[in-house]
Amino acid sequence: MINLNDVQIFISAAREGSLNRTARILNVPTSTVSRAITRLEKEVDLQLLRRTSRGIILTEIGRDYLEKCEEAVSELSAAHENLSGERIKPRGKIRLAVTTSFARDKLAPVLKHFVNRYPELRLEILFHGKFSTSLDDNLDFYFQIGKPKDSTLKVKMFPPICLCLIASPSYIERYGMPGAPADLSKHHCIGYAEKELAAWRFESKTEKLLVKVPLRISVADPVIQQKFALDGLGISLIPVRSALPDIRAGKLVIVLPEWKFEPFYFHALYAERSSMAPKIKVFLDFVEEFISSEFEPPSLDDEMSDIFQMS
Repeated sequence: MINLNDVQIFISAAREGSLNRTARILNVPTSTVSRAITRLEKEVDLQLLRRTSRGIILTEIGRDYLEKCEEAVSELSAAHENLSGERIKPRGKIRLAVTTSFARDKLAPVLKHFVNRYPELRLEILFHGKFSTSLDDNLDFYFQIGKPKDSTLKVKMFPPICLCLIASPSYIERYGMPGAPADLSKHHCIGYAEKELAAWRFESKTEKLLVKVPLRISVADPVIQQKFALDGLGISLIPVRSALPDIRAGKLVIVLPEWKFEPFYFHALYAERSSMAPKIKVFLDFVEEFISSEFEPPSLDDEMSDIFQMS
């Protein structure tokens, strides 16, 4: 069987016209070059080179063989480049787990851009209702609210989501406006907590408070929380951007406008071992390009200032 390394050495020697120069270029002993050409000539059972005191000269058969070898090597290099391109092309399936609200509000509106850009990728989207959990081995990505507990995972953090406390005018008319965070214990509150009490963090210009709030309705989806608030069922802590249209329309009012709330953060989690996979890289780029821009900008508090003053 022909040794492809011997063929490559033959091509180099034929181009250089010297065994010594070929050896220097390839950084091998001259004897290695000579033996390689000798093996090749034995393999084809033909003399390819004539050795002279001034170097080497191709025989007529050697010139024909050199032309065929160069064509073959060129085709082999092209095939290798094509295979390398296929290897780095994003393909296969991406499995990700998200909250229903994240999928609906952030992912679904922009996903068409990703699908159209990478037609050879398939997506499997799973839904979960919890704010945090562990990354299953079969998942490529997991989107969660809150800081990840598993330090072995790679994390992409999104910009903060600002929150505001809201209720419907009908609820306030019926139950009154809370005067302080502690008054919420006497009200119907809507939020999400795995236990009976939700921990809402309040911040004013002079103090910070952690208030344990009993929930009349606990639901993980902020859109449903807002719907319940619109129906007059209670006071809810929801994203500012989601609440703004209903506040401007007079369907919701700000509760405790002098207080701000600790924002929450979405994180995209993925395994360290998969961070260099083409499909993971392009999805991270997509997240950066399309999804991150949809989160609350830092200046959103300024946009809310007039509304807070009206409350």
